[in-house]
Amino acid sequence: MSQMAVMVSESEPGEFRFSLLGSVSGPTGLLSFRPFVSDQTAHSSEMEAWIAGACAVADYLVRPVTRPNEPAQID
Repeated sequence: MSQMAVMVSESEPGEFRFSLLGSVSGPTGLLSFRPFVSDQTAHSSEMEAWIAGACAVADYLVRPVTRPNEPAQID
């Protein structure tokens, strides 16, 4: 995975969670992202969830999450 992104979403009113997204190859050559880690903890603000996501990226860089061997494809 050459590129990563952090996404924060409001799953319930006032509950924010992050997802780590990884780049995947699509048939058109456009850069697309797919979630590979989702936060299980509800945070009280967008900023709190974003900071938790940034910490998860740092943790991932030290200790990568096991992923499938085959690259993901977008249909």
